[in-house]
Amino acid sequence: ISEMPSTLSSGIVITEVAGGNRLWALILTIGLNLLGVITVPFVLKLCLKIEGEIDISAIKLLIKLVIIVLLPFIIGMLLRKLFAGKPSPSPVNYVPSICVILTVWITLSASREHLLDIPVAPLGLLAAGAAVVHLTLLAANYWGPSRLVKLAGPDHTTAPFGGSHKTPPS
Repeated sequence: ISEMPSTLSSGIVITEVAGGNRLWALILTIGLNLLGVITVPFVLKLCLKIEGEIDISAIKLLIKLVIIVLLPFIIGMLLRKLFAGKPSPSPVNYVPSICVILTVWITLSASREHLLDIPVAPLGLLAAGAAVVHLTLLAANYWGPSRLVKLAGPDHTTAPFGGSHKTPPS
């Protein structure tokens, strides 16, 4: 999991819910995923000691990135401008979070049979390892930008949420 780029949608949604800068979260997400298109094949080969070629289509990943992140973001931005000044009902505010939760639920449901076959001990080790990676990235992205670039306010909130979420490998 640690070799994968940051999440596509949940990092942006969580950043926005936490009061971060959603435009910077979008830029961070797209930038890290574009970098991931280049680095993931090399890191996977190194970490997994795979012989031979790893075939990952950069064009397919880029198109998926635009469809999953950029297009919904632009539509949401246009809808906000269209309905600017009009109070939105409170349930509407929960739509992005509900969509992220449903995505995770559907993904886990599709893998249910495989997940039930995993013994508890290795699953616990996997969960602990993922937690260590996530907390390390969260801490690095929280304290690093505030010291290196002197980020404050919403921009400082964006760095840990946008940079520490990881995309599970498909």
